[in-house]
Amino acid sequence: MIRIGTEKDFEVVNTLRKEVNDLHVLGEPKIFKGFTKPMQEYLKEYFNSADKLLIVYEENGTVCGYAMLEIVEKPERPHAYATKFLHVEELGVANGFRGKGIGKQLIKKTKEIAKEKGLSEVELDVWAFNDSALKFYHDL
Repeated sequence: MIRIGTEKDFEVVNTLRKEVNDLHVLGEPKIFKGFTKPMQEYLKEYFNSADKLLIVYEENGTVCGYAMLEIVEKPERPHAYATKFLHVEELGVANGFRGKGIGKQLIKKTKEIAKEKGLSEVELDVWAFNDSALKFYHDL
């Protein structure tokens, strides 16, 4: 089941976020910091926000996946038109739950949310060192 994340999910989602952060620190230690207190507290911005949203995948009472979504609005620039889109800032699935379609369901829900909000685009970033993420997004 996918639902909107709440303050009650803070600890468990941060546990999942640490897995993702550790992978990034290992892959690009000159860019990514460890899972610092400010990094952990950053999740609180996704509760009760007009432009940020946390969704979680819960199975049998266990949160085993999440996506942190943000509405991004960019003004017109000399080289590009103004745009507004839904950005997947973070997405993660717990190690023991990977390969079961949870990430695909989170992406599907993300697309539905974008459509509900009148946004025609969903964007995300992925690092070249993250082979499993590259494969996941390529196979969507």
